[in-house]
Amino acid sequence: MAILCLYTTYITAQYRFDYKNFAKSQGITLEGNAYKDNKNIVLTNSELSQRGGLWHTQQKVNIKHGFKTEFTFRIHKNDISWETNVAGADGIAFVFHNNSTAVDQGLVGGGIGYEGIKNSVAVELDTWANDDENDNHIAIQSKGADQNVATIGATLVRNAILPVVLKDGKVHKVNIEYKDKKMLIFLNGNKVIDKEIDLATTINLENNEKMWIGFTSSTGAAFSQHEIHSWSFEEYLEKPVVVENKPIVIEKPKTLEDRTIVGKNKIKVKSRKITLEVWDQGLEDGDIISLNYNNKWILENFTIKKRKKIIEIDLEGKNNYLILHAINLGSSPPNTVAIAIKDGKKTHKTFLNSNMKASDSIEIMYEEK
Repeated sequence: MAILCLYTTYITAQYRFDYKNFAKSQGITLEGNAYKDNKNIVLTNSELSQRGGLWHTQQKVNIKHGFKTEFTFRIHKNDISWETNVAGADGIAFVFHNNSTAVDQGLVGGGIGYEGIKNSVAVELDTWANDDENDNHIAIQSKGADQNVATIGATLVRNAILPVVLKDGKVHKVNIEYKDKKMLIFLNGNKVIDKEIDLATTINLENNEKMWIGFTSSTGAAFSQHEIHSWSFEEYLEKPVVVENKPIVIEKPKTLEDRTIVGKNKIKVKSRKITLEVWDQGLEDGDIISLNYNNKWILENFTIKKRKKIIEIDLEGKNNYLILHAINLGSSPPNTVAIAIKDGKKTHKTFLNSNMKASDSIEIMYEEK
């Protein structure tokens, strides 16, 4: 059985972590002036000549086939010393490196905490005009295996026309995606960097694949409080493959006969990550189901009850399919399941009804913001 569609098969995830906040912070190391404040990490206080770092030290990450990472940050409490009349500095950097350590290696002030770290690449959110003559830009900086610097001489690409002011005191989101030797950077959903870069040749990596990742920040004569509020990372196993006008073939469990795929439900969502809630809203009558998402079984031979089953899903392209196979009909046919799709703050609720000849489905359509 098959569904004809236009879709993109994205990369399968391997190692991943997700700090929705830092109430629990195992796997990370703080250095310098960085500290945990409730659920956030403060990299620097708004004080003179601070430097702080936040590193994921549980293990190196593998970037051979690419990765994606997302973090939220806040830069506020902008102030100055007697040496300058401009408030707020110097910014935050997301840093890749392959050294035994990067602790206490970077410089304060305009170095944004990463200048001086050898064998590194930094994505800097720069809030001070040094030799770059702009105090609100995002850039990728590297000197290869040599010590990195935060000056124009190490700039691989820079965008000084951003949709927001980085140190405006608001929480902002950054997404970085690396695949096919290209790095894409998004700020609050707006693409700000699109750069061809081969990390494995730009810096020396372990087996051309592995490196450490984390954040640095610093202040100088002007200063801000720099915070990281959340951070997630996911590495990939294989390159993405785009398949156009090809059928998604749904492989049935061996205990099922061939089924017709039906269903006209279409739900549009804005979030790449969604949460499914699956439950029996009516009488618990022993319904057993298997749930298929984009040709993968995410529930098999599962007895539906009033208690909700929670499943987190990363959407894999614009068109995604959720199909309900009935294993039995329970004591009150057909096999009916309530499904809620949580899309950020919005919830879409629907019902699927399947029998032993037809399997109901939902098309989940991702609309990028």
